[in-house]
Amino acid sequence: MSDDAGRIFDHVKTLVRAGTTKKELFDSVKAMCADPKYDAVAPKVRGYAAKLWTEAESVEHWWKDVSTNDRIDAAFEDLTKRGIFTAQNFTCCSTCGHAEAWDTMSAAGARGYVFYHQQDTERGMHGGGLMLAYGSREGGPATEGVGREICDALDRFGVPWTWNGSSDTRIEIQPFEWRKRCVSARPPIPLGTRGKVLPRPTWDEGAEGEATAPAEPPPAPGEPPPAITLRHPDGRAWSAWTEFNMLRIRIQDSDGDTVERKRACRDPRAELDGLVAELRADGFS
Repeated sequence: MSDDAGRIFDHVKTLVRAGTTKKELFDSVKAMCADPKYDAVAPKVRGYAAKLWTEAESVEHWWKDVSTNDRIDAAFEDLTKRGIFTAQNFTCCSTCGHAEAWDTMSAAGARGYVFYHQQDTERGMHGGGLMLAYGSREGGPATEGVGREICDALDRFGVPWTWNGSSDTRIEIQPFEWRKRCVSARPPIPLGTRGKVLPRPTWDEGAEGEATAPAEPPPAPGEPPPAITLRHPDGRAWSAWTEFNMLRIRIQDSDGDTVERKRACRDPRAELDGLVAELRADGFS
């Protein structure tokens, strides 16, 4: 099988996991195999797509609880009703996404837009969370206003997010278990209930060559899980939470005593990444 044909099979798998409808899936298969050079492999691609679709349909029947993808769907539907164009798994990259979203927003008479693109989808499916791009018809302060509306909608449906309030920065949905529905109806979502957050993946490889993340202690009742928890061989522990324009840090010494600090910053995520690098150099993991 050629590399091109292999990429078609990989893309079919991504489309199913991304929550594509059955019609969209097979329309995409038809388009991908339209070149005569794929005539020999096209039946195998269609069969593979049908197999994955049937498997996904079977698995979804066991999804009884609300997933974070369900919450994102609900938040996007709410934003659409409020005059914001929304799209998921939209175009190949940010540049194309902004251009097409602007055109669609203008044609629909919407005030703004929000989307995540195909590369974001693949990152999300592998436990890396999602990055939301957004914009507004008027630009300037109106774009930050759209960003705040997006965050408000995510809050209403319990989607954990991080954003520094600047229109130059995308809104981050924290890592979660990817369960995007293809066929089943989502259950009702209690407003404001928090979705499940997973430990953020690291680039450290474990024994099986898989990405590993440090274990996190259970959060206190009503408290969101930390963005990261690091431990030192001498018994110290360090946890951090990123908030709107704040980095919150909790430090536990080797005797078990705990102190908490808060630091105002423009980009909490960048600040956190810098501190993590320093702590890893000091022996934390």
